[in-house]
Amino acid sequence: MIQKILRYAIQDYQLYIIDPENEYTKIVEALGGAVLHLTSNAKYKINPLQIFSEEILSADKAVTNLDLLVKDKIQRLKGFFEVLKTGITQVELAILDDVVKQAYVNSGILKYSRLKEIKDNQWPTLSNVYDELEKLADKDTDKFSRVKDFYYILGSYTHGSNSLFDGHTNVNLKGKIISFDLKPLQSEQEVQSAAYLNTFQYLWDEITKDRHSRKKLFVDEFHFLTLHKAAATFFHQAYKRFRKYNAGAIAGTQQIQDVIEGTTDTGQNIGEAIIGNSYTKVFFGLDGKGVDDVITKLRMTFSDKEKKLLERRRQGEALMIYGSQRAFMRVELTEEELRLIDPEAYQEKYNRETANQPDYQKRVVLTPSEIDALTTTEEEGGALNE
Repeated sequence: MIQKILRYAIQDYQLYIIDPENEYTKIVEALGGAVLHLTSNAKYKINPLQIFSEEILSADKAVTNLDLLVKDKIQRLKGFFEVLKTGITQVELAILDDVVKQAYVNSGILKYSRLKEIKDNQWPTLSNVYDELEKLADKDTDKFSRVKDFYYILGSYTHGSNSLFDGHTNVNLKGKIISFDLKPLQSEQEVQSAAYLNTFQYLWDEITKDRHSRKKLFVDEFHFLTLHKAAATFFHQAYKRFRKYNAGAIAGTQQIQDVIEGTTDTGQNIGEAIIGNSYTKVFFGLDGKGVDDVITKLRMTFSDKEKKLLERRRQGEALMIYGSQRAFMRVELTEEELRLIDPEAYQEKYNRETANQPDYQKRVVLTPSEIDALTTTEEEGGALNE
């Protein structure tokens, strides 16, 4: 993935990275990018209730009707709530639908006609949802009893130590390379999974705002999005549509088993939906069970030679499937990639300090015919300028 990031960076793509293991911070900073370190009480906030784009998954065109955008957002929030409370019931989600809707009404944002008219601090937050649940305790004790457990869980995110999701959005995505570091949350799996989904939904909105600039989203350890059905469903639907917005998503995971076992709301196998339908697939080493699972559950076929390569699990060796074509590949870093990614290995291999970038232009050697072709082109250009 790092190699891909480097190569897209020099092509002037807008790059977004979701980094659960803090593997990309050094390279992002070396490239002049920004890293947002998300912790339970981080200063950076992405408000789960804010709407950032007028594009919705169920429509082919932008939607300017704010009421429709809010309804779509509430449906997406159900996936977020499912991550906060594992095993949340349909009854709970139905009650929360009304509660969240009331939070939007009370915020006053529905009087506006376009998103751009609404400031970040005008959107409702999780604290407002918590307050609406508190009111429900007085108005309808039966309904409240059904969402009481969720009420207490939500309280830990609004009044407890996990304040990451409560507040108005204050992140700045002005740079060309933005990485979201989720590693500080790794000891809290539900929080990390919720942060992963919230970040992915936010970046989906950012990407769909603009159909012209070239964008790439790197989604590492994406099995986090396959652990819950609603999250898996949103990821699948968004993943299929990136190309419409002049964008692409590169998803990677070392937990192939979690991906294979995950399902969407409709019961579709998420591994088959994402991996099976990706035009380009790269498989690095897998153990025998991993190979068998990919064959049986993703409905893929491997030759005996391909199986042996995967089961050998040698570093840098992989099987690449591009459409109907297949090839063995060995991933090797260029000199500059090695300098940026692994300074110690670079110094050992080339016996040079990593702080100074070599002058690669001096190494370019042209043949007489290439020099002649370039000279002719320059002369023609000069004549035209005159």
